[in-house]
Amino acid sequence: SPFYGPNEGPTPDPYGDPVYNGIMDDCLGHTAQAGDYHFHAFLDECLGGAGDLDTPSPILGYALDGFPIYGPYGCVDAACTQVVEFQSSWEQTGDPTTYAWDNHAYVAKAGTQYLDQCNGRTGPDGKYRYHATAGFPYLLGCYRGTPSTTTGGGGETSCTTAADCTGKCAAGALGCTCFTKMDGAKVCRPTCTTAADCPAETPTNVCHPQQKVCVPPPK
Repeated sequence: SPFYGPNEGPTPDPYGDPVYNGIMDDCLGHTAQAGDYHFHAFLDECLGGAGDLDTPSPILGYALDGFPIYGPYGCVDAACTQVVEFQSSWEQTGDPTTYAWDNHAYVAKAGTQYLDQCNGRTGPDGKYRYHATAGFPYLLGCYRGTPSTTTGGGGETSCTTAADCTGKCAAGALGCTCFTKMDGAKVCRPTCTTAADCPAETPTNVCHPQQKVCVPPPK
């Protein structure tokens, strides 16, 4: 199911924060008028996470800029000797029943548990990721990267030939080609010789030994 921002309804006059207004189900999702179910926030336990401070949250999805969205729990250090619940740094300043963004402000905070303005952080592995949080904006406060409007899953750009992928992979990529996924979808993927060639800002960081493109790590 897709996930939407922390406002409900059309622009330029949205109806407010649906989580604050209490119009979500137990998993912080609901059905739109067209019948499509979607989330405005994530609960770790509803989507396969452990929901406790002892276990890092899994990837729950990908934003349109390609960065992964994890649940609220994550490792502070590379050895994962400490797992914390990450917190939003946004503060409520008014009544979000009308328009959520005008009634919240980002206030940078000290502490490893607090996220940046986009509700994300660079992890101990050196890679950027977003985290779902209990507080506004719940998922993303902004895009850290450049969002794609044409996707083939995980923020990837759809393609027909390699020529369609010119300039479509992340900055620093060795190259960019049209790759056919197992489900038959064709998407632009960085080319590689080794995993080190796969840009850190993409959700694909393993170099396929035969295809020589960056692919998701095995689950």
